[in-house]
Amino acid sequence: DFVAQRQHLSKRDGSRDEIEISEDGSVKEVFEAPRNIAFLLYGAVYQGIGQEFIYNHLYSTWFGDGTGPAVVATKVAFDLLLQTTLVTLPVAYLTKATIFRYPLTEGLSRYIE
Repeated sequence: DFVAQRQHLSKRDGSRDEIEISEDGSVKEVFEAPRNIAFLLYGAVYQGIGQEFIYNHLYSTWFGDGTGPAVVATKVAFDLLLQTTLVTLPVAYLTKATIFRYPLTEGLSRYIE
């Protein structure tokens, strides 16, 4: 996200969301530290630790250790249709809500929109 923010700021169009005017009237770039913290926490805790446990432990228990087409197709279908939509993305929005200090219900409503 740091790289994405830097690229976005370098291509800014001057809108108020992307710049900040200091007291002396000069324009300075705005770097959103909370946004980066949210991505780091989500990446480390859920994407790193959580999904390692889900993919390497729970999936093996639920669907078996095999690598045949049927087992792989089942794991991929479960991941795409259920886990991503019901767990992965909501956790991302809840993490962002926590970091930016708005209610968790608002985080979920932003996901649903």
